[in-house]
Amino acid sequence: MSHLSEESDYEIRRVLRPQKSKRHRIDIFLDVLRVINEGYERGTHVMYRTNLSWNPLMEIIDILLDQKMITVIKQGSTKFYHITEKGKETLKYFNSARKITEDWMRADLS
Repeated sequence: MSHLSEESDYEIRRVLRPQKSKRHRIDIFLDVLRVINEGYERGTHVMYRTNLSWNPLMEIIDILLDQKMITVIKQGSTKFYHITEKGKETLKYFNSARKITEDWMRADLS
């Protein structure tokens, strides 16, 4: 049973659905988490590191904040983003799944 509201669930599906680009939305979502986890805390730094424009990044940041995967600290007019334990666990989960999938694919090609 999901603890997400229907509106929140819809937003997550909308943001994570594949777009007409080289990366799926889930990969972009995980890239944002990874970059923040690596210590790039300011929005512009995350934007450049993930190769996103500002508005799509802010959509993803809003969802990560809503899902409590990141937090924001404001210092003056600057916002600093920090990954939470939930965000770290999410990254760990998807990295493990990606490794398993890659191992399966290598085994199938052998």
